[in-house]
Amino acid sequence: MKSRLVRVFVIAAAGCLAAAVARPAAMVLTPVPEVEPNNTPGTATALSLAGGCQAASGAISPGSDLDYYSFTAAPGSKVWALTDTGPSATGRDSILTLFAADGTTVIEEDDDDAPGNNGDATVESFQASSIAGRTLTAGGTYFLRVESFNSVAMSAYRLFVVVTSGSSAETEPNGTAATANTLVTALNPIGVRNASISPAGDADFYAITLTAPATFFISADGDPERDGLGTDLVVDLIGTDGSTVLFSDDNSDATGLPTPPPSEAFSFTIATPGTYFVRVTGFSGGKVPVTGTYSIMVAACGLPAAPTPTPTLTLTPGGPTATPTVSPTPTVSPTRTSTPIGGIAPSDIPTLSFPMLLLMGLALVASAFVLVRRL
Repeated sequence: MKSRLVRVFVIAAAGCLAAAVARPAAMVLTPVPEVEPNNTPGTATALSLAGGCQAASGAISPGSDLDYYSFTAAPGSKVWALTDTGPSATGRDSILTLFAADGTTVIEEDDDDAPGNNGDATVESFQASSIAGRTLTAGGTYFLRVESFNSVAMSAYRLFVVVTSGSSAETEPNGTAATANTLVTALNPIGVRNASISPAGDADFYAITLTAPATFFISADGDPERDGLGTDLVVDLIGTDGSTVLFSDDNSDATGLPTPPPSEAFSFTIATPGTYFVRVTGFSGGKVPVTGTYSIMVAACGLPAAPTPTPTLTLTPGGPTATPTVSPTPTVSPTRTSTPIGGIAPSDIPTLSFPMLLLMGLALVASAFVLVRRL
């Protein structure tokens, strides 16, 4: 009877430990709140891009308010930024401006090239702002300014910023989900591809694989050469079945507003891990078939910075010892929050942390072996 009881205790303890190891982390993106006053470059809210993808939250209040953000970048890198005005209950028409290190020289400005959808499938505004793939020649400190068009108060917005330093060319054929180019994986949560729509009617698919819930920041540059010859793009986020369109972005034409360049960008929160797809096509509703070059960037924001070490138990007469095996480290910092963003409810987030579950499991296993030895 005692041996059976001990065996049940050991199995239960091992099960607790296994559950702790196997339990997936439900990660969501937590924006950094703006710090007022930040209405000048000298008082800008600093963004840390060490994790790759950074988001900030703020408001334009009163309507004449200006919000500055600063970030650093290496020479030759590219910046991708989106002001999602979907969260606002008032004005939703934003202007996003990129400044050089002096805080006054305008590198690029955008008014209406992005939808405001608050990270879900509902578009609240067609007047959000996007800057996609702008090359930062000198490197150093740069500034982004968020303001409201016509000084209309904006109760809330979310700013996404990613800086990239490399890219790869698309590989044809990639006209279906089955032949999609890999763009994002758990170990590479940010990807950039340089591509083209050619010939007319071409479709390019890109695969995004997630092992935990995350918020996508998807941005397409319709004029990577900045020569004024933009490509009118349509960017679709497609579900794991390779056909269901979760969100379609066709907010900008071939010239952008203001001109140049055209861009498409949106955020979307995914609650279920799996392989999703981004499809890029040319707008086919005009009189002239659309072809041309573009760059596509996808960042899976909110993923863990490193997979949790998987312990290997070695049972010895003196008790168990754990030998952690650490997997390669992705680049995005983890953030756990009880506030739902873009559809992820607090119930999706673990109530016990992995270290706590792991320690509980190890303690139970150790207690079981002590009990076995005493018996």
